[in-house]
Amino acid sequence: MDTVFITIVQKLISEKGKDTLFNTAKCKGALADYVKGEYKKESRLLIQAVEAGTAKLIDSTQELQICKKQQIQHLQDEYFLAEVMAAEVVDMLAFVLRADTSKTTSFPNVSSGQAKTIQHSDNKGSLYKLSFNFKESGPFDLQQLKTMIQNGQISSEYWVCQNGTDSWFALRQVPELQDFLKNIILVGDTGPAGGYIFYDKGNYSDGWRYLELSPPEAEFRSVWASSNIDTYNLVDGISTEIGTGKKNTKLMMEVDKKETYEKRHIIKSLCTRFKNKIYNDWFIPSKDEFSLCADRKILGLNDFAFRVYWSSSDFGNNDAWHYGFYRKDYWDDDGWSAGYKNTENNIRPIRSF
Repeated sequence: MDTVFITIVQKLISEKGKDTLFNTAKCKGALADYVKGEYKKESRLLIQAVEAGTAKLIDSTQELQICKKQQIQHLQDEYFLAEVMAAEVVDMLAFVLRADTSKTTSFPNVSSGQAKTIQHSDNKGSLYKLSFNFKESGPFDLQQLKTMIQNGQISSEYWVCQNGTDSWFALRQVPELQDFLKNIILVGDTGPAGGYIFYDKGNYSDGWRYLELSPPEAEFRSVWASSNIDTYNLVDGISTEIGTGKKNTKLMMEVDKKETYEKRHIIKSLCTRFKNKIYNDWFIPSKDEFSLCADRKILGLNDFAFRVYWSSSDFGNNDAWHYGFYRKDYWDDDGWSAGYKNTENNIRPIRSF
C-alpha cells in the first residue's frame, strides 16, 4: 500500500499541483481522473487526510514531529483510523511533501507497474537507521539489515534512512536492498491469496512460516457453535496459541455436527480466487493469532468492521474468546472478552503457508 499511496500523491502533485492536497473537492476530482476506480483504499485514506488538513499542516509547519503526532491523533479521533495506519498516512505525506529534492527516489509507476530509473550511491560500507511508528533503531550495516529481513524481524512497513542523510525510504524502496528483496515475503506484503501477510515466525516448521489475513470480502458472520450439548463443554485440544487456529477450526467442525450450524459455518466451503488460483485452506484464527492482526492495527489496509470477531479459541463450557474493536478504542482494554458460543459474530479467516 505504501508504494501506491506515495506514487498517487507524487503524480497528483506533478500533474495537478500541490494545492490539490489542500482542498477536498480538488483532491476527489483529481483522484477520480487519475485512479478511475482503482486503489480505493489509498484514495480513501488520502481524502481523509486532506479533509483533516494533514497535508497542508505538514507543508507549512516547521515543527514536523509535533505536527505528525497531532495529525496522527486527529486521524484516529475523527476518522477512526488505527494508530499505525494513521502514522503511515502522515509519514508518507511528510515523505513526499518534505523530501529533499536534491536526492532522487524511485517508486513503481501505478499505471504500468514499471519502475522508474533509480539513482543512488552504492556504498557497501554505509550504515542505516530503521523507523517504525516513529521509533528509531540502529544504525545497522547492510548485512545486518539482510539478516533481520531473512529472520522476519523487519516488515515492509519499516522506513530506512542512510546515516548522514535526511531521506527516508520505505523498506522495499531502498535501492541497495531491491535485488535482495525480490523473492522475499515480508509482513505487510500482499499474500499469495490476495490477503495481508501479518505474521512471519522466522523459519519454516510444521509446514508453514507465514500467516495471511483474508481479503475483506471473505469476512462473514456466524455462531461459534450451535446449541449442541457437545460443544457446550471445553473442546478438547483447542488452544489460544499462534499456530493452532487451523487445528482449532478442524476440532470445532468435528465436534459440532448440527446441520443448521454446518450450513451457516461457510468456513468449510470458503474459497477465494487470486491471480487465477483458488485458495480453500482458510481457517478461523486462534486468540493469539487474531491478536496479531488487531495489534498491528491494520484497519484501512484490510478493513475490519466496527464489530465483534470470533477467535477459534474457547474460554469455558459456554463461552469462547471474541475481540471487539470498540472495546479497544473506547474502553481502553485489550479488546478481548468471553461470549456465548451460540452468539453470531463476525469471522475473518486466515491461512498459513
